[in-house]
Amino acid sequence: SLLWTYGFIIMLNQRLNAEMGEDKEALRKSERQMADIIEFLPDATLAINREGRVIIWNKAIEAMTGIPAAEMIGKGDYAYTIPFYGEARPQLMDLVFDDQNEIAAKYPKVIREGDTLMVEVFCHTLYNNKGAWVSAKASPLHDQSGNIVGAIESIRDITERKQMEEVLLGSEEKYRSLVENINGMIYTLDSDGRFTYVSPVIEKFSTYKTGDLIGRDFADFVHPDDLPGLIESFNLTVQGELKPFEFRILDGDKVRHVRTSSELILKNGVVTGLTGVMTDITSRKQAEEEKRDLQERLNRAEKMEALGTLAGGVAHDLNNVLGIVVGYSEMILDEVDETSSLKRPLVNIFNSGQKAAAIVDDLLTLARRGVPGSSILNLNNIINDCQQSPEFTKLSTYHPNVKIKTDLDSDLLNISGSSVHLNKSLYNLISNACEAMNKGGILTIKTTNQYLDKPMSGYNEIKEGDYVVLSVSDTGEGISEKDLKRIFEPFYTKKIMGRSGTGLGLAVVWGTVTDHNGYINVQSEEGQGSTFTLYFPVTREEIPDEAVAIDVSAYMGNGQTILIVDDVSIQRELATDMLQKLNYNVSSVKSGEEAIIYLKDHQPDLIVLDMIMDPGMDGLDTYRS
Repeated sequence: SLLWTYGFIIMLNQRLNAEMGEDKEALRKSERQMADIIEFLPDATLAINREGRVIIWNKAIEAMTGIPAAEMIGKGDYAYTIPFYGEARPQLMDLVFDDQNEIAAKYPKVIREGDTLMVEVFCHTLYNNKGAWVSAKASPLHDQSGNIVGAIESIRDITERKQMEEVLLGSEEKYRSLVENINGMIYTLDSDGRFTYVSPVIEKFSTYKTGDLIGRDFADFVHPDDLPGLIESFNLTVQGELKPFEFRILDGDKVRHVRTSSELILKNGVVTGLTGVMTDITSRKQAEEEKRDLQERLNRAEKMEALGTLAGGVAHDLNNVLGIVVGYSEMILDEVDETSSLKRPLVNIFNSGQKAAAIVDDLLTLARRGVPGSSILNLNNIINDCQQSPEFTKLSTYHPNVKIKTDLDSDLLNISGSSVHLNKSLYNLISNACEAMNKGGILTIKTTNQYLDKPMSGYNEIKEGDYVVLSVSDTGEGISEKDLKRIFEPFYTKKIMGRSGTGLGLAVVWGTVTDHNGYINVQSEEGQGSTFTLYFPVTREEIPDEAVAIDVSAYMGNGQTILIVDDVSIQRELATDMLQKLNYNVSSVKSGEEAIIYLKDHQPDLIVLDMIMDPGMDGLDTYRS
């Protein structure tokens, strides 16, 4: 600075004057010149002698303190300058410095020991009490012999620099705060794809620490299935096309969904790395998945309801027809002698009618017309009965390479339901499992008790409670994800229609489980087999003693009167013939309206009432009337 240059000039001038032997007048002239230079130095400058009296007070310090040189020159005894001397409060230091502690400790050493004092402080009293930041430097003042004769001090206004530093510091703090609290994690990668910076936000949505990732390859914590897509996204970024990408990261044993957008880091036109923002979207993805799952369930329920309505209507009409076929064939068989040539055709008609009736029963199950004949059951008994049935024996013969294993809980709790429907559902599951193992395999039937303390999501959401769980597993070819979503739809099958079932098997299973207030879940993967898991609510009731079969004679009447109400004439005729054969007096009408008229003059012992009649009053309206 000019101050130190001035000191060097003084010493050089003094040394030259001594060598040349110039007189004192020349020396004083030189000193005046130096004094003039000091007077107009841009830095506020003052000097004191060893007694503490001010000997230099330039214009810059006049402007800074507001005190003219005339009021300061000659003042001394340290009253204006040095804070450690005397009891009076030092005026000069009050004017120039607010915090005198550091100055008070070091300033004496400037004069006594030749030390240099440098400080930066804020003074409120400068510039008419507006205040300013200053940088002050005090050095010893020497005579021609090198002795310390005082001190010289330079004070520079650094307010603007300090303000810039504060602005910069504030900007850095704001930037740091923004980076650390922004919703997304900011990161930078070098040209090899390694992390060079990771903002602390990573610690908010994962178990990673910031230091864990520095120097590591970005690909190390990306889900392998998503890595090709991420690389493609980065390549597009390199090509100048900014394309956000959603992928999964590996976080210990968890997987989190994130979204990233990035751009290039360029230096002199050369790509040196990549910077981007990564946002945790796991909650959004879960919400989308839940919404999608709920929508699929709703669509599935609506589809099953529509198909069930259709199936129910078809089943009702078929029932009317099959009732005639089965009913009359059974009645005629009772009248035909064993030697009659009509016996065999009638048996075939009856058996075929029974099979058709079973299909109609499946349609009614699909239509969810309720579980008929509900009773207290144990699924282990259902499984044992199924394995001893002729149908199961035939199935085992068709699939000799399939080994069937059972793992039944000996303390299995009871459920309430229909043994017929549960048996049929179990057989359908076993049959499907066997057909999925053309080359052989293992079929496992398992039962267990299970308490669910929280809802469990599967094909349906299973509520909390006690359940009896039935699972049927195979080691077959598995089910594709596409087919898995449709397997419970009626008539949806991958089998050859007409050669392997009706396409109602799993639809019947679904209808049966639903009618039993249960739940069904399916886990399958192509080439890895399938597992169907059925959950049935537990009942604490015990299985009653086995009922004794009732002889036909117990059904015979003794002339009691029965009224048949049915809108189908052939059904009325069949019911009339059957009941008359059982020794009842039978009357029949074709509508609810006719039944009400009949009952005004008659009092039958029993009314057999068709529930669905059209047009006019249906069975329920007739009953209520």
